[in-house]
Amino acid sequence: MELRDIRYFTVVAEKENIGRAAEVLGLSATALSKSLRRLEVSMGAKLVKRAPNGIALTVVGAALLARI
Repeated sequence: MELRDIRYFTVVAEKENIGRAAEVLGLSATALSKSLRRLEVSMGAKLVKRAPNGIALTVVGAALLARI
């Protein structure tokens, strides 16, 4: 688990949209998605659900955000 992946996750959770979070972070949406996947693999659980209008946190994602 890398600290930058956790930081990126918090921005995604705040913006509720990978594209907007990527703009804020100065990353491509693809790079940000890969970061989320790395964090999900290291956590052993899905953290976000993709939705038509953006993303929503899963129960595990909400718990992680609350602990950060």
